[in-house]
Amino acid sequence: MALSSQKQQALPVERAQENSLAALWREVVTENPVYQREARTVPIPVNYSPEKAEALREKVRATRAKWEALTPAGRLWKSTAPYLLIFVVFYFLLPIAMAYMRGGSVGPLIGPLIGSMFVTAITTASAIVTEREKRTWNALLLTRLSPAQIIGGKVANVLRTQLASQGMLFVMLLVGVARGVMPALSLLLFPLIFLPTALLGTLVGIETSLWSKNLKGAVNKAMWQGGGLGLFALLVVLATGFALFGKLPVFVLLAPVLYALLTMSASLRIWRRMLRDLWRAPKDFSG
Repeated sequence: MALSSQKQQALPVERAQENSLAALWREVVTENPVYQREARTVPIPVNYSPEKAEALREKVRATRAKWEALTPAGRLWKSTAPYLLIFVVFYFLLPIAMAYMRGGSVGPLIGPLIGSMFVTAITTASAIVTEREKRTWNALLLTRLSPAQIIGGKVANVLRTQLASQGMLFVMLLVGVARGVMPALSLLLFPLIFLPTALLGTLVGIETSLWSKNLKGAVNKAMWQGGGLGLFALLVVLATGFALFGKLPVFVLLAPVLYALLTMSASLRIWRRMLRDLWRAPKDFSG
């Protein structure tokens, strides 16, 4: 699972020519074995025959070999393309969504917003605690991977699955603006509220999973946290909507900006705390 020593020695040289965001993307996604394992894991059904299961494993090994043979630029594109493709698909779904929302209702924003938080809670709650229950967490900690790669791989994989619900929220915003029932400023809800909420919800859930000793406890706690965060985000969305339509004072429009700053600050603190406390979290009992 660990990177080879030659690759690890080459990475600092390559990153020296990159900005910090590109270097973080390489460490957390492109060159991160944890993310590659999370994103490309193919579960083998229990009803598969030994021959069929081995054929599936061989296919996975061949896919992994192709990945290892790619150049750094090829890996970067292959890792980034799915994210771009999802938004392209939702862009072409916009006319269908406009036909569906004939009355110009923006009510569908509420369902995906709250639903995405509960989905995030369930997904993140199992991110680390299942490794502990399967007795693979200690083995992962004993690799030469950095805390940023271990935690970052888990976070990036959850955010990848979040793109569907986030893309639907963005489509609904575009529909409301295109039909004239929402002002163009409503599009700022996506970068100021929806994306920061998804990031914070993911980090909170991962931290909960990091310190939980069983899946049931992790899911219960993450559900309460995700529901609370989703409700808070919904209140900010509603207050902003009332301000956009003149039913609240104009200064309420600062609420999304303050929410984004608060959310990103909290996300950064949780990220740094997990990196610092990774080795102090509960271990499994595999040895």
